[in-house]
Amino acid sequence: MKSRYVMAALPIAAAAAFGYMSMGSAATNPITLEETHRKIIDGTNSNWIAEPITEEEIKQRWCLAEAIFFEAGNQHMTGKLAVADVIFNRVKSSKYPNTVCKVVHQGPLNRWWLARGVEHPIKWKCQFSYFCDGKSDDLNKFVNTITYSNVIESAIFAHRLNKGTLGKHVSFTDGATHYHSTSVNPYWNSSLERTVQIQDHIFYK
Repeated sequence: MKSRYVMAALPIAAAAAFGYMSMGSAATNPITLEETHRKIIDGTNSNWIAEPITEEEIKQRWCLAEAIFFEAGNQHMTGKLAVADVIFNRVKSSKYPNTVCKVVHQGPLNRWWLARGVEHPIKWKCQFSYFCDGKSDDLNKFVNTITYSNVIESAIFAHRLNKGTLGKHVSFTDGATHYHSTSVNPYWNSSLERTVQIQDHIFYK
């Protein structure tokens, strides 16, 4: 489950990157990075209707954005939302952890690091491979890219859909809990029911 992709960086301020919305409006005066994180993640950016949200929900949105960025950064909005849908489907299933962060970070920990007080995943043993491929997962490195902006927007939209604040939630993937790129054919897909193909990913349940 891997599709690490970053579009070319654009010379735009961090606030503009966070404030970018496909509807067309743009952020105005740049403010601090911390403030822009807060505005876009909690939905109080001028492009969105403000909503009540907890600190824990903000944390979960950030984990969702992280996964969407590295798993579907090169996909259009529908492809991004489809990956988010899989994550939420896992959260709702008793077979997987019950939060977004735990789902996207699921995998065995390296015992050598764990003995030293560091939770470090075993390389290539994660459910979402971006988390244990040995590369940095710091989204802040990509703040000035259009991909980053689109991913943040997708994460907010997906989270709201899942909460039901945008109306009745409908699964984009027909309840899928797995997916893979069209460029690979993993051993496990034959044991699952294929539901749909959305852009470069095939989904299963």
